[in-house]
Amino acid sequence: MVMGFISIYNKLFTKCLGLEPIVLDLGELLKTTTEISAYMLSSASAGYMLEPISRIIRLASTGNAEETLDPLLDLTHYGHSSGVMIGTGSLLALTTYIYSLTRRNVDSVS
Repeated sequence: MVMGFISIYNKLFTKCLGLEPIVLDLGELLKTTTEISAYMLSSASAGYMLEPISRIIRLASTGNAEETLDPLLDLTHYGHSSGVMIGTGSLLALTTYIYSLTRRNVDSVS
C-alpha cells in the first residue's frame, strides 16, 4: 500500500501542490522489512515506479481520472496480494490528491 501511495504522492503532490517528497532510507528500511519490500519502497521514494502507476499518474494529470481503473486492475498481477495493496495505496493517494485540489479551489473562491 505504501509503495503505491509514495509513488503517486512524490510525483503529483510535490509537482502540483508544492509539498516535500517522502524520502525513505534503504538502510533503515532493511532493518524493519524484507529485502524486496525495502528495495521497492526505496525505489518508489526515489521516483521509480511500476508501469501501471505511471499510467495512473498520466491519466489522472490529464483529467482522465475515471480511466485509471484499467491500470489499477493491472496492479493486481504483481505478487499474491502485493499488487492489490499497491493499488489501494495508489487509489488512496489519488483520492487525497483530488480532494486537495478541490479544497484549494474552494478556498481560493472563498
